Amino acid sequence: MQTKFLYLTRHAQAEPYTYGKDDYSRHLIEEGLKKTHSIGDKLKKCFDNHDEIKIISSTATRAKETSKILSHILGVKEGQIEWNENIYEASIHELMQIINKVDESTHHLLIVGHNPSISNLCDYLCNAHTNLNAAETAVIALPDELDFNMLSKGLGTLQHIIH
Repeated sequence: MQTKFLYLTRHAQAEPYTYGKDDYSRHLIEEGLKKTHSIGDKLKKCFDNHDEIKIISSTATRAKETSKILSHILGVKEGQIEWNENIYEASIHELMQIINKVDESTHHLLIVGHNPSISNLCDYLCNAHTNLNAAETAVIALPDELDFNMLSKGLGTLQHIIH
């Protein structure tokens, strides 16, 4: 059985939060756009050309923009991205519910979300201490024979973080 991988990506750098603009609607800044392209190019090396990648993303503007760039680089059609409003401000438990519902045929799952929950989820799954910076991606391997619906605390192995 092929090892399954979970990729936890924090959205790229966005414009600062300011009075009059709500947090949910902040756009990526130029530096964030460049970093997302760089991360996408590095992330693409994790896959074979025939690998199918499932992307689930927060619906916050900065996460959507990050997801769209990554999907383009990874060859995933934008229409195949699953938009999930529950990822914004999600707890570890809520993120686990989303992951545990992923079909067993999925081998590569990319979640695009926000800190602190995305880093906390990595720590929870891998017994690690991470703090993902903007656009960074934690690459987590699941144990052989384990599907996403069985993933729980301490069962993941942090392979590396893509900077």
